[in-house]
Amino acid sequence: MQAKTDNPASLDIGLLLYPGAQRAAVHGLADLFLVANRVVAELGALELPSVRISFWLADEAGQLQPAPESPPAAAADLRVLIIPPSLESAPQGELLERHRASLCQLHGHGTVLASVCIGVFFIAASGLLDGRPACTHWNYVHSLAQRFPKVRVEAQQPLLDDGDIVTSAGLMAWTDLGLRLLERFMGATVARETARYLGVDPVPAPLPG
Repeated sequence: MQAKTDNPASLDIGLLLYPGAQRAAVHGLADLFLVANRVVAELGALELPSVRISFWLADEAGQLQPAPESPPAAAADLRVLIIPPSLESAPQGELLERHRASLCQLHGHGTVLASVCIGVFFIAASGLLDGRPACTHWNYVHSLAQRFPKVRVEAQQPLLDDGDIVTSAGLMAWTDLGLRLLERFMGATVARETARYLGVDPVPAPLPG
């Protein structure tokens, strides 16, 4: 994989599709970023990039490839990769191991890794959260801590922005995560107006201690 290119005309955000991934969150995040593009156009903020959304699957070798429904995309361009939640149980070792190398490779080339609910298990299994704080759904706090004891699991936090890794807790926390990413990359006005359009209240992101 080549180093991530810097394209100021677009903000490339990928959504990881894995067995059991909650499609409502995947499509909801895609809609949130489309609304953000509309907000940017209405504000006439020509200096801001357009969010470009892509969808990714791990092949048998564990390499991430664009999903059939995804527009053409290059992993090297991803500024953020979001790992969505699931309505099923926490992912097992084989599935996590299949994604490990690709997540480490993306992170090493500057891609921000972000998770919702049990999506954090994918990042934890990569070793990238060792010694670092993370949050997840309350129902999986003990499981995350038991399976990955080097992770500093924060049970009371709805969202933790630790710079290159962002984790969020509940199943519907994808709204908070999406708005937080907009605030970081597009500014507070775009995030606020996107939230207003969607009728949701963003949750402040506490900094990890």
